[in-house]
Amino acid sequence: MTLITYPTRVHFADGVLEEALRSELEAHGYVRPLILCEREDVETELFERLRSGLPRRARAELLPIGPLDSKYETAKAMEDVTQGNRPDVIVAFGSARAIAHARKCRHVLHQLGAPAKSAAKPIDVFAIPGVDGLPNPCRSSIDAPHTLLDTASRTGLPKIVICDPTVMRTASNEAVACAATDAFSRSLEAYISEAYNPPADGMALDGMGRAVRSLKNNAREQSPASRRELMAASLNATLAQQKGIGPTQLIADILREPYGNQLPSGALARVLLPGVLGAQKVPDDRLELLSQLLHLQANEPLDQGVDELLRDLPLADRLSELGITHEDIANASDEIEGPLSSAIHTTAAGAKSIMESVF
Repeated sequence: MTLITYPTRVHFADGVLEEALRSELEAHGYVRPLILCEREDVETELFERLRSGLPRRARAELLPIGPLDSKYETAKAMEDVTQGNRPDVIVAFGSARAIAHARKCRHVLHQLGAPAKSAAKPIDVFAIPGVDGLPNPCRSSIDAPHTLLDTASRTGLPKIVICDPTVMRTASNEAVACAATDAFSRSLEAYISEAYNPPADGMALDGMGRAVRSLKNNAREQSPASRRELMAASLNATLAQQKGIGPTQLIADILREPYGNQLPSGALARVLLPGVLGAQKVPDDRLELLSQLLHLQANEPLDQGVDELLRDLPLADRLSELGITHEDIANASDEIEGPLSSAIHTTAAGAKSIMESVF
């Protein structure tokens, strides 16, 4: 049996941030939001816009995240910031990493406030993504897909997502290229996954189409319309990941973990995706549609077509150029065992071979 659940409420429009945030906080009666963001985002226009969207009666606490802070360090800092005054909602904005840290804080708050976990309602997370969209599902869901938390907790989807493309207007060409590559990779891997989820397949195909247009337009335009297309691609890619996290995303997440926010997922996907695809067997019916979408030549392998699509982006094309070391590759290979190895359809040695080939 396949259980398909999409519990997330999404606001999507230019300039919707302030109105959507205020209306959702007031509708839920939340007055003690915990605000999570990268430390570098505190002095930005986006932060001021978020503050102006808080209801007057809200008493918010701010938790900035340092560049190399782990999710566990952020959760510990949250306990110090809140000082026992439990927030009633977590609002994370700006980066996928900040939203992933909010997910960890949510879990910790649930543990602290619910001795009988099955009887307590987990705290909600509101997310305001920036150019890099929403984070991947938790890797722990691969080991324990059935937990006492709700579906949104397991997949990492926030309760409320506010997608406002105007927050991306200062993004660089490199950041846009990273985001489009990430959306493309996530959508493609969701589409070729063996899991049965027709709605996710539809979102994956739509996400891929929008991501491909963003990749081809990256060097030419940064119009409001192109930003909306990219944000829509990222959203569809995330929703399609209800089928699970793909091998490229999983390897990238493991490699980037020691480096905090310094290594964008899309930059790693640019390097890893062709090699991962070359090691996989893609079902013929899926390959036919992908060939049409990517305009592959007759009998052109999928990995070669994807490599050509990503080749001219303003991104690194070797892992070493991103600062990844042989030690990082060895450590990542050691982590890809058991359920993780099964999830990416390769052995630790196979994953190491892929990483070494693009070192």
